[in-house]
Amino acid sequence: MSKITEIYAQYKAGKKFKTVSELVEESLHIKNPSDLVGSNKAM
Repeated sequence: MSKITEIYAQYKAGKKFKTVSELVEESLHIKNPSDLVGSNKAM
């Protein structure tokens, strides 16, 4: 079963997630939040 399917099943069962860290067991090691955003010429 894929990870997104597992997460969706938990959500349908009533589990609430507050952060991304609760969705994935491993640390994401994000140093700069802007790394999560692609380049946007409008900004």
